[in-house]
Amino acid sequence: MLAYVGMSCLTLGEAIEHAARYMKIVGNMSRMCLRPCGETAEVPWIWSQDGTPPQCVAEVHMAVRLNSARVFTGRPDLCCDAYVQFPAPADISPYKLMFGGDCYFGAVDTKLVFPKEYLSLPMIAAKCEYAGDN
Repeated sequence: MLAYVGMSCLTLGEAIEHAARYMKIVGNMSRMCLRPCGETAEVPWIWSQDGTPPQCVAEVHMAVRLNSARVFTGRPDLCCDAYVQFPAPADISPYKLMFGGDCYFGAVDTKLVFPKEYLSLPMIAAKCEYAGDN
């Protein structure tokens, strides 16, 4: 369902905003929002349940969000900084490989931080659907 919402948007920023609204329908396990912050934008992952989420659940949600942005924009080169609330593992290379940016462990929030200009990237489906409008 969230993929369909994303594909109906013109830009990545619009897709993030719409996905944040529809997350309750998907299971209400977590929430997200979009926070522009100067030259960057943040997408925090907020656990909706009591206590701390399992580490693997937080990591998967963050990786899926970035991978979805890469797929829907046709930009496999997109990178972001990752902040996670958990201690650093002995080997952080898988995190660096997945996210492409700096990785911060023991953070207050679990979130992705990326250049604000990513928000204006066009979605592939939007380019196909609206190609005749040029």
